[in-house]
Order: sequence, then structure tokens, then C-alpha cells
Amino acid sequence: MKKIQIIDKKIQIINNDTSDLKKTEKHYAKQITKQDFDRFDLIVAFDEYNVRNLKSMFKDLPKIVKLNEKDVDDPWYKRNFDKAYEEIYQGCIQLIKKYDL
Repeated sequence: MKKIQIIDKKIQIINNDTSDLKKTEKHYAKQITKQDFDRFDLIVAFDEYNVRNLKSMFKDLPKIVKLNEKDVDDPWYKRNFDKAYEEIYQGCIQLIKKYDL
């Protein structure tokens, strides 16, 4: 099950396994494009606002999902990075189970 191994590796990076961190240092946010939407099987949003925006931009609605039932609190504005981390981590675990990844 290669996908689970890849996901597990990403979770290890989140859990302070910095051995592979150099590969992720240059990641940054960007606007989603039609090419992104065509390329990925699942588009995950952290809050209802972004789910609505994505659904208005793209027609393949089943591809758009919210990470958790509750919106993930924005750590930048709430200043609670630990809570956001936990919400994102738990949401990833639920996605793995839900989509049998």
C-alpha cells in the first residue's frame, strides 16, 4: 500500500521528523488552478468559506471536500498553532480512513 506509506511519511514530517524537511522548505501557498483541479483526485479545504469558493469555481463537486466537519481555526489569526495542528492531523487521519488511502 504505497499511498499509506507516502501519507505516513508526511505525518512523520509533521511530527518533527526533520530528516526530510529540506524537501519541504520551499513550499508556499498559491491560488488553485484548473490544472491543479484536473491533476488531483481530491481537493481539501479547511473551512466552509473555501469549500463554497471552490464549488463556485469548478464543476466536479464530489472532488471538493472539507477536512473536518468543523472549520479548522486559522492559526495565524487565532494564534493557536497547536490547536490547528491537532485539527489538521485528525482531519488527515479521517480522510485516510474515509477514502481508504
